[in-house]
Amino acid sequence: MTRPGVHLPPTPDRRKPSSPAPRTAPAAEHSVINPPAPQAPPPPTVTHSRRGVSRPRYWLAGSSLLAGLLLMVDVNPSAPDASQTLTCQSEVQAEAALSRETLAELIAIPERQPKAAVNQVVGQPYCSLSPMEVRAGVQAERVVYPLNFETDAWVVLLYEGEEYAGYDFKFPNR
Repeated sequence: MTRPGVHLPPTPDRRKPSSPAPRTAPAAEHSVINPPAPQAPPPPTVTHSRRGVSRPRYWLAGSSLLAGLLLMVDVNPSAPDASQTLTCQSEVQAEAALSRETLAELIAIPERQPKAAVNQVVGQPYCSLSPMEVRAGVQAERVVYPLNFETDAWVVLLYEGEEYAGYDFKFPNR
């Protein structure tokens, strides 16, 4: 049942032959004068689950942070650089070694003390290493002492002129 002037597209007939035809509403039931009744909005969906949308963001942030850290790490730590090589430039004093007590005294000495004051605490060095330039234009003398309580550790003392400039630990076999 259609009104004159209103053309509806044909629909396939899927009804059983014995069922009555369904009632259809007239096509012009809603007009400018008679708008459709407002419908309630659908209920909001709650997505407060930690397994929701935010997980990919955490994964991306964590992956980016890990990649950045890996770029800063030395990928070949076994290759020694020039500052880690302990090649003696002077005669070796085999009996020279630092005990725990002597090392504790050395660490307590502030920088820029006279070289003679440091030598009173540590004694003769095992040997001297090649000098190096720590600051622009200043040659630094380096001497090395093995530790008698740790066979794989050495202490390298740095002197600038006649002043003590600090120490560093070297682990040549690690």
